[in-house]
Amino acid sequence: MPKLGSNDSSGLTPFKASGLSGFFDSLGKVAILPTFQQVQYFTDGRAAFKRDNRWGFIDEEGAEVIEPSFDRIGFFAEGVALVSTEQKSLLINHSGQVLQKYEHLFEEKPFLNCFVEGHAIVKVNGQCGLLDRNRGFALDPVFSAIGQVCNGFAVVHQKGMPSFLWRTDGTRMDAPKGYTIAGGFSEGLAPVKSDSDLHHFSFMDLNGDIVLENIPSVLLYEGFNSGVMPILGPKKKYGYMNTRGEVVIEPKFDTALRFIGDAALVENRGKTTFIRPDGTPYFKPKELRNLSQWSIRLHSPFVALDIFNSDYISKYTGELIFSSKSHH
Repeated sequence: MPKLGSNDSSGLTPFKASGLSGFFDSLGKVAILPTFQQVQYFTDGRAAFKRDNRWGFIDEEGAEVIEPSFDRIGFFAEGVALVSTEQKSLLINHSGQVLQKYEHLFEEKPFLNCFVEGHAIVKVNGQCGLLDRNRGFALDPVFSAIGQVCNGFAVVHQKGMPSFLWRTDGTRMDAPKGYTIAGGFSEGLAPVKSDSDLHHFSFMDLNGDIVLENIPSVLLYEGFNSGVMPILGPKKKYGYMNTRGEVVIEPKFDTALRFIGDAALVENRGKTTFIRPDGTPYFKPKELRNLSQWSIRLHSPFVALDIFNSDYISKYTGELIFSSKSHH
């Protein structure tokens, strides 16, 4: 799933009632009536909706701006989105105008990777490639995996070969001698693994210089966000480290996910809360089940708590602010 919170400023969140989908606003009031077969989150001023098993897009007023004519859709970002018909994949703008037609029919899953810094990951016949929104493939679909572009770089994995970092200017950066690329850049740092030490990580900067060393068991899939990232400490407890390698929140959680803005989700002994950047909780930990959408809603004052979009709580107080059950 893309990091939708960063480009979703609508304050509208999907909900489902009586089998149909609509949106409520940041006050918990219904803003767009539940009249759609299915909807996606708003990104870049557009939200996908489904009618008669075909996808189109609405604007933040609920008006249909792109008629449902696609079999598969991606999220809008940077003014464009990837969509597909049965025959081919297309790049469209906010009004539905086709900007690019591609020879390949991209597989569905990478459509969750919208355009970031002008590039999007796609998959063709099981192999990953990287699209440049202005000129087709920047990297042909011949790789086993590609990370989302960040800080002008994408990490590229090729089966049986060392991973490398590809710059958006078309050049390549390899790991420093004695190291292996272990992940992509986030906030100017990329993790690398020493060939002689499998239990610690180091980080290099955008120039390829090692700037942090001997970091134990960093959670690489999270990366840095808001200046910190989760780390696994002693006794298999999680805490947070800043970009200088300093532990800023001591490892004390059973689960700790990345910060988005001013909040991160943590869990201990089955009870969950959101914490501030200083590690203090916003509300007393409580049992919260079926957390599914929290990570892409933290830029709004609420967080979804149910995979079926039924209950939503405030991330700051833990109080229920909307339930679609009351709109059945």
